[in-house]
Amino acid sequence: MKSYRTYAYITIVALAVCVVGINNQAVAQPTAVQFTQAFYDWYGPAAFKNADQAYAAAISDHASEFDPRLLEALREDLAAQSKVSGEIVGLDFDPFLFSQDPAEFYQAGKSSNHGGVYSVELHEVVGAKPSTATDVTAQIEIENGSWRFVNFVYPDGNDLLKVLEILKSDRESPAK
Repeated sequence: MKSYRTYAYITIVALAVCVVGINNQAVAQPTAVQFTQAFYDWYGPAAFKNADQAYAAAISDHASEFDPRLLEALREDLAAQSKVSGEIVGLDFDPFLFSQDPAEFYQAGKSSNHGGVYSVELHEVVGAKPSTATDVTAQIEIENGSWRFVNFVYPDGNDLLKVLEILKSDRESPAK
């Protein structure tokens, strides 16, 4: 009987050590570049086919990939535009590609970390070769163990949050 208890005790301790070990193992986290590339692997071809549908799908079906502040601003802009016909009161370009005529494929390039916010350059792929020019720079950070887009910076010096803020202000100001 004593050897059975010893065996049972050893088995329980071994199982507990295994469970604790499994729970403490780091889950493989994609890099900033991998996260960004995965989004653009889906988004690029979708935007190439229909940019408006891709944009709407991104903020509905991929909402968890966006910071809540950015997501709310994008939804507000899309809703404002949907209420108006024949006039542009919202974004007039693809916010994730900085384009009115997107390419089908984009490649994530160089990344850098600035205080926990990672900037990942995106390049249009022409033929089989990525462009040397940066089309847009995605800014992402990790929140609660998951990557999220927090902003998109454009080559002209503007960024998506700034543009959305200006458009909102213009919609709220009385017509002159």
